Amino acid sequence: LYIVCFILIYNKLKSGFRWAKFYVFSWVPLIIGAAIQPLELTGIITYSFSIRHAFLMAILCEIVLMAMALADRIRYQRERALY
Repeated sequence: LYIVCFILIYNKLKSGFRWAKFYVFSWVPLIIGAAIQPLELTGIITYSFSIRHAFLMAILCEIVLMAMALADRIRYQRERALY
């Protein structure tokens, strides 16, 4: 399923949807944050406040980037409608 998603996202990026890049970049902090927390729980990474709450911070970053992507998409659609 991930392979199909990556292919679809790549095709959208290749076809010129500049707002799609924000959607792609919004998933990066979430994937990294989801990988850090289990490493801390298993003892591979030492405990710290930022490590312990990495997943929450990643979700916050994802929400901000998704909002930016939505705003850019709406602006793009409005510009296209006015044209």
